[in-house]
Amino acid sequence: SFMLLFIRDNGKRRLIMKNKIGKSLATAGLLALAAIGTQILGINTQTMNAMINEDGSGQTPTGDSSQKSAEKMVVIKPDNANDYIKNGEVQIADGTTEVIVCVKAFQNNESIKSIVFPDSVKKITFSERCFKNSGIENLKLPPDMEKITFRQESFRYTEKLTSPLVFGDVAAVSFEEGAFANSCVPSVNFTKSVDNLYFGEASFCYSNIDSLNIPEGTKIDSVATSAFSFTNLKKVDFSKIDTPETFVFCQYAFASSSIGELKLPNAKNIRFES
Repeated sequence: SFMLLFIRDNGKRRLIMKNKIGKSLATAGLLALAAIGTQILGINTQTMNAMINEDGSGQTPTGDSSQKSAEKMVVIKPDNANDYIKNGEVQIADGTTEVIVCVKAFQNNESIKSIVFPDSVKKITFSERCFKNSGIENLKLPPDMEKITFRQESFRYTEKLTSPLVFGDVAAVSFEEGAFANSCVPSVNFTKSVDNLYFGEASFCYSNIDSLNIPEGTKIDSVATSAFSFTNLKKVDFSKIDTPETFVFCQYAFASSSIGELKLPNAKNIRFES
């Protein structure tokens, strides 16, 4: 019949057309399903890019580093501490924004000579006894920071630490109990005012500190018990700090030190505890 003849004469052409139509329909179907699926899951192009960044590549499709990968935290623990030491120096990678040195990470480690932070670091926590009784000689801090905390005995008995502690533009600094006690750190120098400064109990007791500079406008309201006792500290000037309502010198704050000049803050109330 005519229909059969038509199929025989044009069967090859019709077969090709069917295959092309089938592939187009299949492709269109998959795209539609993908669009529906992303709408159901709430996934858009931006979200997909973020998912790509989280897989470890840290790159967007255009090759730019993502903000998430740039906000890098380094946590140094006792079991991975040696991975950060090279030729006696604790090395932190450029681009790191926060560093946490965990409890006892480098305690009793005599091979350490220095730790140097890249300028990208904004927050540092030195946990309890992290460098206690270590061989560290030099501690160089970033010039611009948000917060740095020296927890209990973090640098106690660091008898080779002879470099000055120099702080640039930092918002908050906390020296907790015994942080630098029995250390050989010679001086503490703040080049700019600090929004929140704290000297905890015995924080520099029996250390070699002989100079402490507290800039104008710094916010501090107390010096804890024995903070600077048995030191060579000769003078301290609190007269230009941001005036608190009450300033407290806890008992033995400068006991048995070489203090010869102590300029008091212009606080409404000054209390000397005994």
